[in-house]
Amino acid sequence: MAVARYAHLCDEVWNYGLAGALQDHQDIGHSLTIGTIGKYIPGGFGHGTVPHLSFNAGVGKLISSDFPIHDLENRRKLSETWDVVDMEGYGIAYACQYLQKPFEMHKIVSDFASPGGRELIRTHKAALSERMAQ
Repeated sequence: MAVARYAHLCDEVWNYGLAGALQDHQDIGHSLTIGTIGKYIPGGFGHGTVPHLSFNAGVGKLISSDFPIHDLENRRKLSETWDVVDMEGYGIAYACQYLQKPFEMHKIVSDFASPGGRELIRTHKAALSERMAQ
């Protein structure tokens, strides 16, 4: 909603944010430039009705979910295709594409999309926020 509301004030949109790692080789603080974004619809509802969005800027694959992913079953399923998970990326990317705004998205790993994820985010959010600001 913020992108749609304020897009007329900018030439391009950059999104820097936190995401949960779905791949075992990623550590807290690992950063990715996103190239493909999808929308997670649990239980297969709407399968095939939400298009994946692609951008030339990156190679990382982000899946957005309307709820936090902090369980191993969802992590395992999503890790077959995706690198990281967040809750806002798809909405931002969709608004940029609809409004024809150039767009870049960068994500920093804040947790492992598993039990204990909320605590990891709280523990590391200050340091990761500082890194994003730099």
